[in-house]
Amino acid sequence: MVAKDACALLSSSDLQAALSGTVSAGDLTTAPGTTETICSWIVTLPTGDGFGAELHVYPGATDAEFEQQRRVASAPTSNVTGVGNKAYSERADVAGHIFDDLWVRSGTTNFRVEVLNDLGANPLLSLARTVITRL
Repeated sequence: MVAKDACALLSSSDLQAALSGTVSAGDLTTAPGTTETICSWIVTLPTGDGFGAELHVYPGATDAEFEQQRRVASAPTSNVTGVGNKAYSERADVAGHIFDDLWVRSGTTNFRVEVLNDLGANPLLSLARTVITRL
């Protein structure tokens, strides 16, 4: 399976519309030995505060891999409806820093939209829908 370019599936302007603030250009990496691509951005809010955002794309993934990822989640998960074949959100607290993830299965692709900030799942839903239209 050819790696899908995570930065081609979500743009800085997509993130700016969903999250506000100023968003850096995406930085693309590919996980060694896999087809997973990762696009990372820095979001700077009008207050000067900033946080990271990422899109991880796993093309050719199976439903079993999607379910396995949910089982190993570091925080409780919640079902999310209305996006992809199935989806769940995860809100984790790492050393007092809250971040939100939205995991989505669409066809044979699993992907995760993550913000390293306490925003909840709603802004991530619009981003996930954008990704699905570009898969």
